Amino acid sequence: MKNLLNKYPNPLYLLFLIGLMVFTSSCKTKKEAALVPLKERSGNELIQVIATHTLRYNTFSAKVNVDFKPGEKNKNISAPANLRIIKGRAIQLSFQIPILNTEVFRVMFTPDSVLLIDRSAKAYVAEAIQDIKASADFAFDYYNLESLFTNQLFIAGRSDVTPADYPLFSVDQMKYNAFLRTKDWQKVTYTFTCDYTDRIRKTELESNSKKMNLDWSYDEFGPVSNTQQVFPLKMKMDLQLPSDRATMDLSFSRVELNNDISIDFKIPEKYTRLSLSDVIRIINNL
Repeated sequence: MKNLLNKYPNPLYLLFLIGLMVFTSSCKTKKEAALVPLKERSGNELIQVIATHTLRYNTFSAKVNVDFKPGEKNKNISAPANLRIIKGRAIQLSFQIPILNTEVFRVMFTPDSVLLIDRSAKAYVAEAIQDIKASADFAFDYYNLESLFTNQLFIAGRSDVTPADYPLFSVDQMKYNAFLRTKDWQKVTYTFTCDYTDRIRKTELESNSKKMNLDWSYDEFGPVSNTQQVFPLKMKMDLQLPSDRATMDLSFSRVELNNDISIDFKIPEKYTRLSLSDVIRIINNL
């Protein structure tokens, strides 16, 4: 197998893969109901009604099972996880040993940094987002990753979408689906597909050269346990690159909002610091 550094030259692609490399799922996605025509609306009206369905939270916590395949020639990697989000501040994924409920791996993102802790190897990776983005070719960042996990509309490189941003989207309404599109400063196209429920069913990122395509789709919307809000309990990620493909299925349970949660950034003593290149080599040998 060719070195992943050659297959994934953009460090943000690498960061995305590394951060998700221990996901799993044991459930197949059940398709939801059939086609219903869209209501007739102006572009701004459609964006506004989609915004009203945006998940409102300060903190987010859930159990998640995911099935992640980091490359066509790589085997699936499996582990249950706990997902915690403090809006605008941090995302934490804590991966457990089944039955024992013991953490083996943790990955944390903030707007400024990424931290990975591998307890089985007694090692960690700590990198500044600014250093990673210095050689990146698109504006995708922490806030956009947070939006993907929580089924939200976003503009690359921004923390929120406001009514003043609506003109940045082009809107194409078909009979059964509407497509909201915007581009970042490197001309990466972001497409949000919505249906009659006025919810985002798929978010797609496509590079200007068409050498990278990310599809993140949503299904099985259900009520959040401690609110009247609705959240997609199934998600699927499909990342297409020139020389490989990575896929991921997520199945959520026990989704709760606005609980009192914390995220621990403490690195255990005597853990060895690794570089992103070290972790890439580990993935390459899977």
